[in-house]
Amino acid sequence: MDGAIKSVGHCILHVRDIRRAVAFWRDVIGLEHMFVSDGYNAFRLGDARLALMPYPHTPRAEMTSSEIPCPAHALEGPHANFDLTAEDLEACRDRLVRAGIDCTPIVPLEHAHSYFKFDGPEGLVMTVWHAHHYEQA
Repeated sequence: MDGAIKSVGHCILHVRDIRRAVAFWRDVIGLEHMFVSDGYNAFRLGDARLALMPYPHTPRAEMTSSEIPCPAHALEGPHANFDLTAEDLEACRDRLVRAGIDCTPIVPLEHAHSYFKFDGPEGLVMTVWHAHHYEQA
């Protein structure tokens, strides 16, 4: 299908209690905790990643370095963000727009691949990256 989604790159869960969430996914569910970077806690989830990001509920001065949210992801309230990939980003966006989905313009990045965003069901933030974004990561 022209403009089809190729894969899920990662799912980000923005959570109120990052310590409890990390412990749950690592110790109870048993996912491999890959790394922590600027509050982004990555877990291996098959070929994709599950990421946990603290939603800024705790005062920044009281957070450890692994709990401080990346500014680009500092959205209000607990929510989820799905990063999807598509081979043909323009065709994918065009297909969604034809289906009545309100999408952002495609955003080109200087040192990364382009992407666009749209609101998915139940308030999920959906980001579609060019497929090579994840193949090279």
